[in-house]
Amino acid sequence: PIGKPVLLRRTKMHEQLLGADYELFVDTEADFLEKTQLALSDSAVYRRAAKTLYEASQYFTLEASYNRLKQLLWSYNKEPMNLLFASHDLKFMTDIIDYLQAQPWIKVKIDHWSNHTEHDAAKSQELLEWADMIFCEWGLGNAVWYSKHKKPDQKLLVRVHAQEKRTQHPFHYNLEAIDHIIAVCPFILEEMHRICQIPRHKMILIANTIDTEKLDRPKQANIDFNIGICGVIPKIKGLDQALDIFEQLWQTDNRYTLFIKGKLPKDVPWLMGRTAEREYYEAV
Repeated sequence: PIGKPVLLRRTKMHEQLLGADYELFVDTEADFLEKTQLALSDSAVYRRAAKTLYEASQYFTLEASYNRLKQLLWSYNKEPMNLLFASHDLKFMTDIIDYLQAQPWIKVKIDHWSNHTEHDAAKSQELLEWADMIFCEWGLGNAVWYSKHKKPDQKLLVRVHAQEKRTQHPFHYNLEAIDHIIAVCPFILEEMHRICQIPRHKMILIANTIDTEKLDRPKQANIDFNIGICGVIPKIKGLDQALDIFEQLWQTDNRYTLFIKGKLPKDVPWLMGRTAEREYYEAV
């Protein structure tokens, strides 16, 4: 467990990992009972043990392991990989694209689609000829087109959100040509399997990224009463439910404040063009 105290036997390996002075080593049943009581009754011991375990675990994270191996792994590629992103909307990929564009082992190009289905086919074909790997952000018309045009030696990844399952696009994928379909959360993975019959072995999970360092700021007074919601469109995000919860909290203490981050409905023309969506936000 990362960041939790652990009772374990004193061995050379564990001493090297946690230090000979780790406070929760046990060798007998009596030690186990004593150290369990100690960890649960002494908060300082609990915190020290938790901190020690967390720091020790950092060497074994996926990121740390990759950093140790990446130079060797990428040394087999004599030329940078050509990675093509194809999408009408890359708002959830900007952090990843910025990172990749700064790496010497990869070249990035983008096929900008006008909407879910319209694109410059000649430009897409030109970019397809260049690419080693194609990443379709949103599994809409872009995923249909690339799954039907990619070459056998190219890799194709498709990342799906929520609206795909409400369209016919997934039923037109050439699934044999898609290496992985990436879902942004477990619910979407299950829905794509249930509704669109996407085989489970094709699917993996990669959530949207968050720049945690940007959010790690000194806190202001009364921070416990500030509540944030990130993203309130379309209506499936449930802004009305968030407001219901906030209203109940505010009635108990009017210091509570709700902050909404992201675009507002009036800023999205296609959303306001849908009667059901517009009426929902007008009612809210």
